[in-house]
Amino acid sequence: MRKILGLLLFLGIAVASCIRDVKEGEQLAKQYCASCHMLPSPALLPQNVWKYSTLPYMGIMLGVSHEIDQLEKPLSDYA
Repeated sequence: MRKILGLLLFLGIAVASCIRDVKEGEQLAKQYCASCHMLPSPALLPQNVWKYSTLPYMGIMLGVSHEIDQLEKPLSDYA
């Protein structure tokens, strides 16, 4: 019984953490992306395109390029 309760507690914390991460990401998008253009829907592009193409290029526009230097392959290989 304790194992089940421990598992349920862990799952509850994990779900709450994910929800908080999504809300934080949404706040960052509203703050930075919407400062220059309309806020796009996350469903507009596949996740890998956002992660490896769109966001790094937008980071360059915002002056944040250190993540691009840490990519395993050249940025053009992800697009």
